[in-house]
Amino acid sequence: LTEYLWGGVILDEEAVKAACQRGLGKYIGVEQAIPVTTACYEVLTDDQMNGSYTGNRYPVYTANIHANESCYNLVTLPGARKLTHLSDAQLKAFGAGTVYFENELGGKVLCLGTVFNGNNWLHKCRRHQLHSVLKAMFGAKMPFDVTDAVFVAPIWYKGTQEDVLALYNFSIDDQTFHLEQKGKLTEVTVPNMSIQILRLPL
Repeated sequence: LTEYLWGGVILDEEAVKAACQRGLGKYIGVEQAIPVTTACYEVLTDDQMNGSYTGNRYPVYTANIHANESCYNLVTLPGARKLTHLSDAQLKAFGAGTVYFENELGGKVLCLGTVFNGNNWLHKCRRHQLHSVLKAMFGAKMPFDVTDAVFVAPIWYKGTQEDVLALYNFSIDDQTFHLEQKGKLTEVTVPNMSIQILRLPL
């Protein structure tokens, strides 16, 4: 498990809990994941990764409401950056919800204390946050960057002769997006599908 924590890695709420239980807290910046049993808010902090979205909040549903969802209050270690905190219905903060940490191995870890599902993408503040994290993790190694589109999902295939980027539109409407890439992309059209294929020769 420690080998995974050498690079950039995103841990969901159950993975964070398991890492803490296995004594790997010092590598993820979280020493304990405490279950939260009531619905609450997740609020963006003033960390620079959140840009101008400080104070934005969205609801978090726990297993009491959605049977397959869980939520944890992340108890952080020194050096960990709290990207969000949890708050009750009166907006009183009581713990960390999303944590970013750079460990002694050189790894960069994002810990999610709440379920990160499709609903998160409907919040522009959350998309901005994750985008900032990915740029911090991979920086110049990112072969492409797709932003400003809620329903466009990028799928990247690493090949020996060329790389392939597929952009899938999950909406029934046309979508506009911003794409930054390294190298020259060649577009390949796929009839009768809401998908766009871009090839990037190595």
